[in-house]
Amino acid sequence: FVASANAEKTNPFGLPLPEESGLHGSIMLHGGGRGLARNEQDEFDQEAAQAILERFLRLATIGKNKARIVFIPSEDLEIGEDEGPDEYESRLKKEYAFSHDILKKGDEVESFDWFYPGQDGCKHDSKECKHIARLKEATGVWITAKDQESLPSEFAADYPEETSEFQKALRNVIARGGVVSGLGGASSSLAETVINGNTDSGNGWVRARLRFGLALFDGAIVDQNFDRRRGRLERITDLLRNGPRLNRVTETPGIERRTIGLGIDRYTVMILNQNTAEVLGKRLGHIFLKENGDRSVIWKTLKNGQKISIRTGSDNELDSDATLKTSRNPFGMPAPEDDSIKWGRVVLHGGQSTDEIRNLYPQLATSHRELSANPGQLPRLVHCPAADKGDLLSAIKDETRPEIRAARHDQHLRTYYSVWADMAPTRFERVDFAAPDNLNDIAKANDEKFVKNLTKAHALWFSGGDQKNLTALFGHAKKPTKFQEAIINIVRQGGVVGGTSAGLAVMPTLMISEGVGEPFEPENAKMAFGFGVLENVYAEQHFDARSGRIERLTAQLRNPNPVDNYKHPCEPWQMIGIAVDEKTALTICDSRIQVGGEKLAHIFLLAMDGNTLTWHALKSGDFAILKKNMKEEHVLEFEKWRFD
Repeated sequence: FVASANAEKTNPFGLPLPEESGLHGSIMLHGGGRGLARNEQDEFDQEAAQAILERFLRLATIGKNKARIVFIPSEDLEIGEDEGPDEYESRLKKEYAFSHDILKKGDEVESFDWFYPGQDGCKHDSKECKHIARLKEATGVWITAKDQESLPSEFAADYPEETSEFQKALRNVIARGGVVSGLGGASSSLAETVINGNTDSGNGWVRARLRFGLALFDGAIVDQNFDRRRGRLERITDLLRNGPRLNRVTETPGIERRTIGLGIDRYTVMILNQNTAEVLGKRLGHIFLKENGDRSVIWKTLKNGQKISIRTGSDNELDSDATLKTSRNPFGMPAPEDDSIKWGRVVLHGGQSTDEIRNLYPQLATSHRELSANPGQLPRLVHCPAADKGDLLSAIKDETRPEIRAARHDQHLRTYYSVWADMAPTRFERVDFAAPDNLNDIAKANDEKFVKNLTKAHALWFSGGDQKNLTALFGHAKKPTKFQEAIINIVRQGGVVGGTSAGLAVMPTLMISEGVGEPFEPENAKMAFGFGVLENVYAEQHFDARSGRIERLTAQLRNPNPVDNYKHPCEPWQMIGIAVDEKTALTICDSRIQVGGEKLAHIFLLAMDGNTLTWHALKSGDFAILKKNMKEEHVLEFEKWRFD
């Protein structure tokens, strides 16, 4: 096995190099689904399964020679104490009847052998074992497994200190130009580094537990059941974004810089050969590549019959500056009323401590028309704490005396006032939501007296809670309220509007109100109408602290019909995904963005084909600008100092 093979331009997945020039072997990775393994028929598509098996046989047929198949059934089907080899193999034929009949009886098959624990008392990993000898002659190896740990534990327990005979034999199948196929957990176990379950991360992102695998290839890491299990997208992208964890497992400096992520849905296979990946089956294959100094991840999805090549290139070669053009207002924020007014700003904070924007906020407000014309005038900040009305209701629900209810209400608002009391000099006001007896009445949102302080505000801030509370109090899905119009006008006048947590979530026209889905399956976004400050955006808060956010955000980006009877202001594929970690703020001004705080802000951009999604992670201090390429697709360009 040549570990440096991954450095070859033509071998990004790090497969074993061919013994004979030009005769490249293949790896077939199956995402799971028991129809191909055992005789269980859930969602079993016989035609699709047969096409996969027949493709396997073609890959196992090298030149004019017929295929020599070895089938490794490693799904808890151990030989019984009172069961002889003939009886056991007869049981295997029944358990794997569909696969067995196609793989053994084809005209292009020369031989078919089983490889299983305890076979003829032979020690599996000895050079003298006749079954290892058969494996060394095989042109196609079909492996099933209940999980990704069983095979490496049995055949690669001493890796990387020592490589087993079993591992060597599998690698040689590829080196001779043959094919090795892993089904379900077996597909993940074929890589050098294996995702071996999850670490305990509480309510935050699902993070992978790692171990060594069979090391059949070293350039990629695999996750199966990608469409069926909640958290799979989180853990594979977390590995790519936090690559040094891969270095610590392999003790190979720099391995994270070259590792490719592969996710495979159930009833679907991805075939790796040299620098190509091809998908067959009912659902999707997913490829994740890193670029831009590890700041960005490109996510490509492939469906049945699609094939893609991966190559290397220099930064200069791949630089598309010459084809980029200015993108005006890509986020769909309120534009200035006329050219005499500076662009306003929208601030999206991910939640928790807002220290990073306390002093910044009044500074941003100075671009307001009134403050620009009157330097030195103190900005007028209005604060709206109404997203947290649920806590207020809980605190006063048992009170019957109006004076006690009112006192608790005032105490609640004073608590929020204290958050901003130590800000830079400013004139501070608050949006007092409806009386406690009347919290779901939006009449005040259309009361000119109630919104009067908004019409005079230079800056407006929404604190956290539940975004549904804000829209219930102040918004209307079909006809914007005066409250909403006043918010929009602050930005049109060059002011600043923003919020943390729920205050972030409510900014888009289409708001993610919550996640929905079956237990253990990926979440989807339940959509509602927000305040409409950002027309072309889907947004998520608490991105680093709440599991499932990336799944529902990216699924929504790929959904062309997010809400019935709603027409996008732009092409659906031009919608922009924004996610912000806790203690972090993203500021938007026209097409320019700026990040501040302790963690990261994230931009997700979908290509016109709907299959390619680019994820940019921005750090504190980053400035970037959205542009468009020749296809009118959004491209993020990081701003940096240059010599003129």
